[in-house]
Amino acid sequence: AGSVDVQRLGCFAIRNVALGVSTVQQRMVAAGGSAAVVEALRTHASDGALAFEALAALANMCGGDAGCQAAVLGAGAAEAVVTAMKVHGDASKLQAQGCGALGNLAGGDADGQKVVIDAGGAAAAVAAISAWPKDEGVQQGGKAALANMAYGQDELKQAVMGAGAEAAWLD
Repeated sequence: AGSVDVQRLGCFAIRNVALGVSTVQQRMVAAGGSAAVVEALRTHASDGALAFEALAALANMCGGDAGCQAAVLGAGAAEAVVTAMKVHGDASKLQAQGCGALGNLAGGDADGQKVVIDAGGAAAAVAAISAWPKDEGVQQGGKAALANMAYGQDELKQAVMGAGAEAAWLD
């Protein structure tokens, strides 16, 4: 798994390389970038700096297309993001980044939305919103993530509401 410093820098590099260009995101995912980031996050769960970079990298890799999003979810990203948010509940910036990652992971089709909800993503976003009521990044990111999870189907909306989301957050 490598040292925590090497893993942190690797997540930082993937975060930056995967920012914004869909063909690069696709190549990063195809090369195993999402699996490597999830493994780093699982192995070094207690390192907040690594977790922050890993969450950003996962969020960025989801932007390529539906295939990227499915591959990142298939690597176990939703579960890893939720775990990181639980471990680092006292870090507002990490909570905001986690909400952003959950929102991107749930931003595709209903199957992806369900994977994120089933992994505890809605509950994690609700917990972050509740814990950080004055942090605009957490509030905006958390509500956007919940809206992405709930979008399009009543069943999904009910699942998100069942995790504690308020209806006004989903508009």
